[in-house]
Amino acid sequence: MSPTPDQRGDFAPSEIPADVVIQDALAPYFGGFEQAEPAAKAVYAALTVTYRRAVVDAEQLAGDEDELRQLRAEVAWLRAGEASEPPAPHVTLTPAEWLWKLHDATPEKRLHVIEVLLGEVDRGSRCFRMNHEGVIEDLRAELARAQRNRRPEIDGEPRMHPALSQDTRDAP
Repeated sequence: MSPTPDQRGDFAPSEIPADVVIQDALAPYFGGFEQAEPAAKAVYAALTVTYRRAVVDAEQLAGDEDELRQLRAEVAWLRAGEASEPPAPHVTLTPAEWLWKLHDATPEKRLHVIEVLLGEVDRGSRCFRMNHEGVIEDLRAELARAQRNRRPEIDGEPRMHPALSQDTRDAP
């Protein structure tokens, strides 16, 4: 071990080795400096292990801080562009409000909403490719032309196809 109290001389307190300081502190409890040496070694070893664990823990915390910083940056990136507060109920949502609602939803709800949206996109795409709007417009024009070209029957009433109108003349 380190020098005994008589051998230390005029060391400054910061220059005295830690094991000697521990041995000095334990000496009264063990009946002297020499008798305290084994206990001082054990305490010093325990303190050394504790110090090393503290250093490892501090290094781990520094790593955790880096990870926390990275996680916060990732959350900020994911939340970028969303509305700053929840959307009002029963209104048409803006894209930012949609994003807020998706981020606030459970994973199951998010997947369901995305599945429904993809289905509607597919349906709209098929409608566009099959020109449903053009077909509807053509059918409306054909119906208007047919209504303009109706020929009156002999008794003066317009002739209508049974599918277009029920004949109510004989109704009670």
